[in-house]
Amino acid sequence: MEVSFNGDKVLCVKIDNTLNNKDVKHLERRENIYECTRKYWHVNKERAEKADYVMGIANGIVQVVYIPRKWILTANPRFAGRYEFEGEEVKDSSYIGMNVAQLVKGQSPIRYFNM
Repeated sequence: MEVSFNGDKVLCVKIDNTLNNKDVKHLERRENIYECTRKYWHVNKERAEKADYVMGIANGIVQVVYIPRKWILTANPRFAGRYEFEGEEVKDSSYIGMNVAQLVKGQSPIRYFNM
């Protein structure tokens, strides 16, 4: 089955480790799925700002979808040079539950589509 984002500009971020609170040395525990999805990413800011949606992906499945409103460098010195966004959740998104495992496989936690 082919996955389509219907021309939407999408930034997918893998949140498996932070969402599951895995004890990974370089990670910081986060209190909710929004915090897991919105920060701390090595993104090209200009490219990320073009995204219509940011999708949090866990185990290859879209868990949550946000409309990013603003990308900023994080103030957290532990993650200097990385970005985070402020956004609004799209609770009724048709993308939630979509299997995108084939699109996001590999080690990179970030994937851009249609941009």
